[in-house]
Amino acid sequence: MLKQSLLILLCVINIHVVAQSNCDSPTSYVTFEVILNDISDEISEDEKLSTSKKLIEDACLTTNQIKQILEVITYESYKLEFAKFAYHYCFDVFNYDNLYDEFSFSSSQQELKEYIESQN
Repeated sequence: MLKQSLLILLCVINIHVVAQSNCDSPTSYVTFEVILNDISDEISEDEKLSTSKKLIEDACLTTNQIKQILEVITYESYKLEFAKFAYHYCFDVFNYDNLYDEFSFSSSQQELKEYIESQN
């Protein structure tokens, strides 16, 4: 029993160490839907990128939520810029490699990977 409790405690501690310092708990589904709709409503890619950055500054997103925002952004370079920016607002950065599939070019995947490694 003690071993099991200790293992659970270590897992919880590990999750908090991996999560970014400004992320205590992920943004709720309802709040995220508002964020995503606001980004989707923008017409230009420039507006989508700037709005997405502005809206997540007070958020704590999961990797899956970040992926959903990336799906709304069309231009590869803007996706990469957002993915780098959003890394600092991600609750589960240990899953960030799941975003690589959102990029069409291996060079973008590699650049994101190198960025993540530089942040650790």
